[in-house]
Amino acid sequence: MVAKRITKKTIKKELLIITLVKILIAAFFFIMGVAKIYGDTNMVMLFDMIGAGKWLMYVVGLWEIAAAILLFVKGRTHIGATMLAVASFGAFITQLTVLSGAWFHPILLLAISLYLCSLQKDIIIKAYKNCLSK
Repeated sequence: MVAKRITKKTIKKELLIITLVKILIAAFFFIMGVAKIYGDTNMVMLFDMIGAGKWLMYVVGLWEIAAAILLFVKGRTHIGATMLAVASFGAFITQLTVLSGAWFHPILLLAISLYLCSLQKDIIIKAYKNCLSK
């Protein structure tokens, strides 16, 4: 088996890809969160179809905005990515059970969020151990 040679160029390329993924997913969730906060007509109709009140729309909107911002706070990327994974999972379950609609995009967003979480696994494990030791 041939070992992969790690160079500065390879590391820079991987960091660029990770940064681009973070920017794209953060932009998507930030825009969707703002749409919920401002009560976009489509969002209001969506949450009416779900049967949830406007309060849930505002909570989800704030959740998505906070998560998108946390992706770029040093040492808190794992929290933002986990929050986005939770939001994506909730959207997936809602699509399957209530809306019977397009479930593919929540799964895609969930996969990307979990990928970002996996990149931060050392921080997550350390935080988990700190919680257990208290």
